[in-house]
Amino acid sequence: MPADGTQIKQDINNDLGNKGYRGVRTFMIIATLLKVVDWVTSAVNNNLSTWLKQSDNSPGGANADAVFRTGNTEFRGGMVAKGQTPTNTALGAVPFNSQYPLQIQGINGGPAFMEFHLPGSRIDQIGVDTDGRLKFHPWNTTAAYAFLIDTFTAAFALNSTLANRKVVLYLVSDNDHQFYGLGINDNVFRLQLPSTGAGFVFYAGTSAATSQELMRLTGTGKLGIGRPNPTRPLEVGATNPADGILVELINLQGGGTGTGSFVRVSQTDAGFWDLGVTKDNFFLIRGWNGAGALVERARFVPAGRMLIGQTTDTGVDLLQVGGSISGKFNTASANPGSGDIPAGYFRLQKNTSNGELRLWANDGGTMKSVLLS
Repeated sequence: MPADGTQIKQDINNDLGNKGYRGVRTFMIIATLLKVVDWVTSAVNNNLSTWLKQSDNSPGGANADAVFRTGNTEFRGGMVAKGQTPTNTALGAVPFNSQYPLQIQGINGGPAFMEFHLPGSRIDQIGVDTDGRLKFHPWNTTAAYAFLIDTFTAAFALNSTLANRKVVLYLVSDNDHQFYGLGINDNVFRLQLPSTGAGFVFYAGTSAATSQELMRLTGTGKLGIGRPNPTRPLEVGATNPADGILVELINLQGGGTGTGSFVRVSQTDAGFWDLGVTKDNFFLIRGWNGAGALVERARFVPAGRMLIGQTTDTGVDLLQVGGSISGKFNTASANPGSGDIPAGYFRLQKNTSNGELRLWANDGGTMKSVLLS
């Protein structure tokens, strides 16, 4: 509280006032001065607003002395704190616990923190907790949240707690599911969308003002590459790709020890089929036999010959079948002419008018046949 000088003023007036030169005695002047000294001493020592030196817990001292107060200090209008940092010294080179413009200390083993008070609304706290981490303590909660620096590395890091909501880029609703951001679950790096109508989209800049969409994963699990609105689990699109190839699957193991490259299509509770190329450049079709085994059903050799039911190539026939072949013959009311069968082709046909079953061939424009009986 401010010192009140009313009484000491009255004492001076009573002791020395209206006395005249001859009415003032030396003892009166000494007594008055002693009263003034006592009043000043009492005002300084007993004034609650006095700043005390840290060195001896007493008032006074020089401007450079460190001082403190035991009560709260309120600044109205603003405060500027200037440290004695050496010129052009970066923050990382400033020594700790010296030259500080503002330092907040915890006492009795507690945290060091600041409060931010919005009167009538809330009080939030930010500070260093007892575990050495910088944390944010929101109003009306009993938890403080670490949000900044891993002090043991030079990298930016968050705390190591598991949570759906670790980094929020955009909050749709204040919960752990409806937001755009990142989270960590047990052995899971979580990328979060707020709804099934949202999507993960990859872009590449095409100019200072535009970007091109590269790939999109919808909130319903559909992936589109070159397809902005996929309706299938996977869609790949491109405009006139080289040789018309949209997708290429490659087994990178070479030296004759690769296992080939196959695509598998399957139906739950039914079986599956594989299509692909072997390390020897054979194109195979393999199928589930229903008895616990995957077997080869057909193959194409590099020369273009097709083998069904056998794996040894004769080197001659374009179609080689290890087993029986059945088919249905053609029927017509008349025998075929050269206009019905191209030159070099044959056909098995039954004439419904006379009942003959013949094998017909167009030999350079001349029709020849064999009667089957």
